[in-house]
Amino acid sequence: MAEFGHVLKLIGEYPVDSLLPQRLRDYFLYCVQNEKMSELKINGKINAVKYYFEQVLHRSKMFFDIPRPKKLQLYPKGLTK
Repeated sequence: MAEFGHVLKLIGEYPVDSLLPQRLRDYFLYCVQNEKMSELKINGKINAVKYYFEQVLHRSKMFFDIPRPKKLQLYPKGLTK
């Protein structure tokens, strides 16, 4: 619920069930670009929002095309013999 709570905190008095997909997409982009959230955190937020709209409000499936931050892959500094 903490993930969905962040959405509620940011929208304030705006009715959550009136949020359009474009507004939600803007929210996710804000989280990625301004709050520098990790891929795991963004995925949690997307899943929480999708659950609320699809399971609680019984709306159609939602898809968000947003650039998701990728986890930096670190390679070993040296190889052993």
